[in-house]
Amino acid sequence: MIKPYQSDQLQPRYVDDEAKRARLQVEIRKYAALTISSGAAANAVMLGAGYFTPLT
Repeated sequence: MIKPYQSDQLQPRYVDDEAKRARLQVEIRKYAALTISSGAAANAVMLGAGYFTPLT
């Protein structure tokens, strides 16, 4: 596997702990809904997948 840019480890984007994930799901409900374009959605997917890791 190719190593992440300027790092030895990938930065996880998934919350594995069930209790922490449940707390975050409750917390997220207080934020307003947001409508975005398909391009912005694609960028969000790429951020989540780590395509922009060199920028972090």
